[in-house]
Amino acid sequence: MARLPTIGGDAGNWGIVLNDFLLVGHRNDGNLKGVGNVFNVMDFGAKGDGASDDTAAIQTAINAASSTGVDGGGSAILFFPPGDYRISDTLTSVGGISIQGSGTRDGSCLRYAGTNG
Repeated sequence: MARLPTIGGDAGNWGIVLNDFLLVGHRNDGNLKGVGNVFNVMDFGAKGDGASDDTAAIQTAINAASSTGVDGGGSAILFFPPGDYRISDTLTSVGGISIQGSGTRDGSCLRYAGTNG
């Protein structure tokens, strides 16, 4: 069980006490337990400009999110910032991923521009 530091009694042990305390609410990778890992498609090269083909970047983000699995009650979240994302082919996933877009006035839009479908 984690504990708060004891004033005057933990000299030289602050790192151990702090790490023990942080592990109560955090996973080993530093992310909060029970909160999904967020994968921003723009971090994987998506442009969201309506002209660029974002298919490969979105699939790469999906693959990264799929590889994390569900940990501590959370799930992977695929996030689309405001933009117009052009998709030209079928995207595949193993499941366990939530898709979230921007709720702002500009919003997020996914447009299928391919011939498979």
